[in-house]
Amino acid sequence: MPSNDGDKIVKFRKKINPAAAIIILIIVGYILYLVFSAFTEEHVSVYEVVKKDVSDNDTLRGIILRNEKLVSTELSGYLNFYLSEGEKVGVNSVVYSVDEDGSVFQAINENISDAKLDKTVVRDIRYDISNFVEGYTKSDFNTIYDFKYRLSNTAEQLSIQAASKKINKLINKNSKNSSFQVVKSDKTGIISYLSDGLEDLNLKNLTPDNFKNMTDSWEVLKSTDYIEEGSPAYKLVTSDKWSIVCKISEEQFEELNNEDSISITIKNDNIKIYPYNTVTFKMDDESYACFYLSDYMVQYIDDRFIDIQINLNSAEGLKIPVSSICSKEVYRVPSDIMSVDENGSNCVSAVGITTDKKGNVETNKVSKVLIEIYKYDSETDTYLVDGEGLSRLVTVGGYDSSNPGSISGTTFVLDDPIKVKGVYNCNYGYCKFNMIDIIYENPEYIIVRGDNSYGLSLYDHIVLNADKLKEGELIY
Repeated sequence: MPSNDGDKIVKFRKKINPAAAIIILIIVGYILYLVFSAFTEEHVSVYEVVKKDVSDNDTLRGIILRNEKLVSTELSGYLNFYLSEGEKVGVNSVVYSVDEDGSVFQAINENISDAKLDKTVVRDIRYDISNFVEGYTKSDFNTIYDFKYRLSNTAEQLSIQAASKKINKLINKNSKNSSFQVVKSDKTGIISYLSDGLEDLNLKNLTPDNFKNMTDSWEVLKSTDYIEEGSPAYKLVTSDKWSIVCKISEEQFEELNNEDSISITIKNDNIKIYPYNTVTFKMDDESYACFYLSDYMVQYIDDRFIDIQINLNSAEGLKIPVSSICSKEVYRVPSDIMSVDENGSNCVSAVGITTDKKGNVETNKVSKVLIEIYKYDSETDTYLVDGEGLSRLVTVGGYDSSNPGSISGTTFVLDDPIKVKGVYNCNYGYCKFNMIDIIYENPEYIIVRGDNSYGLSLYDHIVLNADKLKEGELIY
């Protein structure tokens, strides 16, 4: 049997199919092109239309002026108060009592601490605490002191109310005690137990220095310590009218002088108020405005400085970025020649210079032209419509489905087209022109009316960068 030991095995390389290699190279090249395009091409972005109040006015910090005064105690001793912060005080209303030796003061406070609060009251306090915790942020750390003061004041007043019968008995029992005195108010007003030393501030003695450090700094007048005669016991605000003074720009100064009706928004609670009077003035060559108000004074009785916005250039409507705006030529057509065909589409009959589907010019031939309506103008009883298929030389009239080769009713010769602004609506995956009515604009956004039945609606999707596409193009 012959030996195979000397036989050599030779391996042959497989031949690569040239056609397959070309296909692979094409696929790889296409993938690289897609990757490169993804990183270099500017993509079309979509924006969801929202309703918004837009204003180009900055937030201003103002000083609150009120008719207020500090009321000092005429006796030394321990003071017990029977009214809460912001409560209305009448003439001869009991505000507090003075106990010289502290015995009645101690008895009253023991009754207050032993009083049982109603379950409803406890629930309300817990609700206030829960709301504060949910809305609290570290940037507003100082508000925790205000909240603590108000909550303590509320709890104390509710305890006084709960123990009112026992307290009244103690007051009556000690009415003849020379060391115990009940103090009543000699004026009506709103009571406060906070003082910042600016109670005498008014428009006449206001200076530019008052606008340098605009941070509330309150001293709590209520105290469990022994109070000397002549010390401030409480503050009384004697009028519901108040004012806010702000430093303003020269442009705002000019605008305020030219406005008949002005509103401001208090930023703390987003409350819009209409001042009953507004005064502008100069101080050391700087411009200031004073807004006189008659509402919400009690709500801000614990504030000296407040953030507001002057509503000079603002509007409410649909908010749209400026980059989404495009333009188009439209025609104005009377409403009485607008018809609806057998398919429910808006149309007119037209005669004049038209073109057929192949682009051939046809003269004096009556044809049906489908119409896209962009807006109805009630003042002129006309529609602003898409100009495609129409020419200013064309005579248009009503369409009659029973006699499509003729014009029914009155006829109208189209005027020159009008260029209008709009956006590309892409709710259906392609660009559809929607005309817009601009009522306010700034460098970044515009506000458009949302009451046009043929225009944009809330939550519509529009093309953010309109210059990248054309009407009718697909975006998905």
